[in-house]
Amino acid sequence: MRKLFPKLLSITILFMIVVAIGFIPVKPRNEIKEKIPQETAKEKPLLKGFSITPKSFESKDFLDFFERIRTSSNLVLWAGDVKELANEKSVANSLATISKNYGFTPVIIVEWVDKKLILDFVSKVKPPYLGIGNEINRESSSYIQKLAKDFSEIYPEIKNASPETKVFPIFQLELMKGLRGGLFGGINDESKNQWKLLDQFPKADLIAFTTYPALIYKAPSEIPNDYYSVILTYTEKPVLFTEVGWSSKIDNPSWETSESEQAEFIKIFEERVNEPEPEFAIWTFMYDQNVQKPFDTMGLISRDGKEKEGWKVWTEE
Repeated sequence: MRKLFPKLLSITILFMIVVAIGFIPVKPRNEIKEKIPQETAKEKPLLKGFSITPKSFESKDFLDFFERIRTSSNLVLWAGDVKELANEKSVANSLATISKNYGFTPVIIVEWVDKKLILDFVSKVKPPYLGIGNEINRESSSYIQKLAKDFSEIYPEIKNASPETKVFPIFQLELMKGLRGGLFGGINDESKNQWKLLDQFPKADLIAFTTYPALIYKAPSEIPNDYYSVILTYTEKPVLFTEVGWSSKIDNPSWETSESEQAEFIKIFEERVNEPEPEFAIWTFMYDQNVQKPFDTMGLISRDGKEKEGWKVWTEE
């Protein structure tokens, strides 16, 4: 969810990443295990990745994070303050270089529009993916209207500066559907869905969503078969998932889960998203993080470094 890991994305942390990477030998790309399965006529592989969520802030743990990315993932996501784009040593600016060394595609997300900062950034870095506005349907109507206006105005200028950059807004899927029950603490009422908000972004190249069904459903098996395919009813644009997660433990006797259920959710998610066939999906946390519950156990590796059942399912299947 929005603002879960701003601490992880600070300038200080990025400085450690850049310094550490500057001292490590990089393997030639052809020596790295091929991560993308061969595409067949029947199915297109789901490209997957993680947000920047190492075990700790120490340099060795950042190196561990990117080494794991090298052998397991296609993408790395950074989300943060648009002001970070102005800092040449920031995560956002450094990911372009790091991505070449480690063989992944960077995804950049900023929460609001600063025209000069964004245009300077895309002119220099030319990111393949740029999200503007994170989980915007959690905000007020006036905020959304302003962001939609700013998005529409800056979109052609981004394309002029970097034609290949794909630009998109991000919505929270469960709230988009009108699902506010479960751990959200409200009531599920799909008549109060927010799908019309998509109409405010006609220029977007893609539509992105965050999704946390564990907040609504007690077990992965409860997720409806059309849970993700219904998106196609409301947009013809390509789809992305910039945050995907399911807890491996919840301290709530009426809402229990486990590592096995987390792994089961990953399998169900990958089956369910055959439609809308997203360009990619990002699992929110590689390692468990010190964030609010129940997101603190959504990592696929525990804080002591133990891979959970879901790790192999997400990275190898």
